Amino acid sequence: MKQSFRWVLRPSNAFMDGIVRSLEPCRGWLRPNHITWFRAVLTLPILFLVGRDAIVPLIVLFVIAGVCDDLDGRLARAWSMVSARGAFLDQLTDKLLMVPLLTYLVWWKHANEELYPLLGILCAIEIGLTSVRIYTFARLRRHGIEPLSTSVSANVFGQYKYFAEFVAVFGYIVLGGFKPHEYPQISVLVRVSADCALVAATGLAIFSLRGRITRVASPVTRT
Repeated sequence: MKQSFRWVLRPSNAFMDGIVRSLEPCRGWLRPNHITWFRAVLTLPILFLVGRDAIVPLIVLFVIAGVCDDLDGRLARAWSMVSARGAFLDQLTDKLLMVPLLTYLVWWKHANEELYPLLGILCAIEIGLTSVRIYTFARLRRHGIEPLSTSVSANVFGQYKYFAEFVAVFGYIVLGGFKPHEYPQISVLVRVSADCALVAATGLAIFSLRGRITRVASPVTRT
């Protein structure tokens, strides 16, 4: 699955690798978790702007949040600062941003009743994934084992789920800037793309939760 998307992600990888190299002089004081916390803070103005149809600043902040989501993990790996706490914080920040945005945009802003069941399933799974991660963290600590980042980080389905959620939210935000009677073809194309991304995110969330539960069900072993 990763191989089939590598050619699509190559420009993005090159761009993000360039940012990582440019931040090398900041290595003495900057930490990957600082980027994650900055993204968490961005959630507040994003949620504020989404209800006020401020399309341009909303898109700018949302894209910055998306870049930061990729950047913190790349910095952690490049600077050998990967930790379970950082991985958990990264996943929690994703949920705090995406779940309210999707709920507002699908349920209130665009009122797409056909997608309400999918939205409910997706939000329930996101809550379930977070609960399972908290349980995993506590379970390992209870056995005297320091959790690894891989024990709480997203699996491959979770990674593509977040990408699909990002596309869906971005599409719904852009859709709010169009007047359907002026640009009917573009509005339909954007809506269909966002709806398909939401459907894909829900399907990927199911597989992500299944993989997470399977991992939790396995016996605890010391490494």
